Amino acid sequence: MGISLRYSAVFLLLSAVYLIGMATGVQRTVLSEISIQLSGENALLLFFLPLISFGFMKGFMGILSGWIIEKSGSRKSFIAGGILYAAGVAILVTSRDVTSLFLGNIFVGSGEGIVHSTAYCFLSSERRDAGAKIGSMESSVYFGYGTGALFAGIIASYLGLLNSFFISLLSSLTSTIIMANISERKFQKLDFKDKRYSVYRIGLRSKTLVSTYIVAHASKMSDSVMWGFYPIILSSLGFSMPEIGLVQAIMMISFSSSMPLAGKLSDAIGRRGPLLLGLMMNIIGLIGVATLTDYVLQLIVSAMFGIGLGLYYPILPAMTADSVPEEARSKALGLYRGFRDSGYATGAIIAGLIASYSLKGTFFVMSFLLLLVFALSVFVVKETRPIWATYELHLHHTDLLVKAAFEFENALNLLHDNRIDEFEKKGYMIKDYEREADRYRREMDRVIYDSVLSRDREDLLKLASRTDRSIAYILGAFRRLNLAKDRVPDSIKDKMPEMGRKIREGAELLRSAVRNMKDYPESAMRSLEELDRVEHEYDVLHSELLGIIVRERELLDPVSAIMLMYFIEFCESSVDLMQDAGDIIRLIISKHAIWPSEI
Repeated sequence: MGISLRYSAVFLLLSAVYLIGMATGVQRTVLSEISIQLSGENALLLFFLPLISFGFMKGFMGILSGWIIEKSGSRKSFIAGGILYAAGVAILVTSRDVTSLFLGNIFVGSGEGIVHSTAYCFLSSERRDAGAKIGSMESSVYFGYGTGALFAGIIASYLGLLNSFFISLLSSLTSTIIMANISERKFQKLDFKDKRYSVYRIGLRSKTLVSTYIVAHASKMSDSVMWGFYPIILSSLGFSMPEIGLVQAIMMISFSSSMPLAGKLSDAIGRRGPLLLGLMMNIIGLIGVATLTDYVLQLIVSAMFGIGLGLYYPILPAMTADSVPEEARSKALGLYRGFRDSGYATGAIIAGLIASYSLKGTFFVMSFLLLLVFALSVFVVKETRPIWATYELHLHHTDLLVKAAFEFENALNLLHDNRIDEFEKKGYMIKDYEREADRYRREMDRVIYDSVLSRDREDLLKLASRTDRSIAYILGAFRRLNLAKDRVPDSIKDKMPEMGRKIREGAELLRSAVRNMKDYPESAMRSLEELDRVEHEYDVLHSELLGIIVRERELLDPVSAIMLMYFIEFCESSVDLMQDAGDIIRLIISKHAIWPSEI
């Protein structure tokens, strides 16, 4: 039997990525110092070549991993990533020049890119808690970075810089063994026949996703500066290797500990708020690194930078998971990681060029870059995880619509079968649902008006109104029919089962759209397409019913004819209001989901 995804598999996965993180934490702490020793202190761009190779390969394999995961499944993908990583560390252990560091980091970056992308796909199947799950995974990674940095600082001071890579070798091999025991998971393959699901079409045409790629890329650029230059800044201030390791460890531990909370927070209150706060904290942190000389203040700055990065680091991939259909998610997350992790390489290249003129200038340039990214996030990035105070009330409201439609369908079937006494009792049940729906609508009005204003306020009020009126028209249709129940022509009775079925189908499709509009907008859109079909079919039925009334007018007294006309028109109005409510849902989705509004 496979290991339970809910329990053991998640624990094993978090343990495995923690160990990979520990291996990389060693690398982050000692790589720049080793590169300086091997390339010369003035060759800043040259000693950044290992970091460039790491970032480029991690980004490239992040994109390629989507294909690997779909073809091979999770276990083989995990094992391949672990083996590549361990092979890279084995090269680093024996490094004697920059070329071997460059080669080793090609393997290390490739392995980490595959492992992390596979973990993303493994954990992000449910959008409603994608932020929390990805946050826990990234927390494990960066907690590993922190502990690896701490151990590296201690071991390097006693046994030498290169010997600290033995920690990386041991932890990466252990991680590979653990990953080989994680339960297999196959991912749904993408059908490129439906061009709406093309990952590159979705990812590269969406303003929101492109913006998140830019934010993620810039965050890795700043991270690479902190990785490559922060130890050098601290060393130039006269701090020892254990002290440098402690600063790096605090940054990574604060980063890792804040990510699960940030991910869970974004699931609860939305993505944009934590994203913007985290970017602002990173900007302040970068400026602090370049301007402060006191060790305690550097500890505070490192913690601030770590918390800021942790606030939005798990949110950006969660926005991708929010925004694409399940069929596209593995490749979409790989595309995201490709853009994000390639920031290691571009950050290292730009930082190396700037540092040739001013070491501290790199931090000021990166802080300005993040300021531009902050502005982009404010004006372009959508809130992909909207929070509506009345969402549960809307669910109950549409449930009442379905119940009323169901009883109305039963009533029409009873009248069709000439079971008049049972037919009349259905009116009381429909009235009870209509009365309860009124209570929910009043409560929604109160909550919406009392809550903080949002861009969805008016639309949610309209959605509640359309749903409530649709129920009212069902009740009105029943009452008009009840007044003429003894004079209904057989030709109209024959149409009643179809009328009731269409009205119930429309109500169920609207309820499905409301249920999915928050977590699965593409499913909601499919329900709305079906609702449009039902409304069109009911229009045809409505025309047929009017034609019957005209043909049967000689057999009907004026009052019965008028009541039946009202009955037919009220049924039509109820279905039309369902479609109107669906159009409002489309509008709300277009404000938050990138699919299909930006594609």
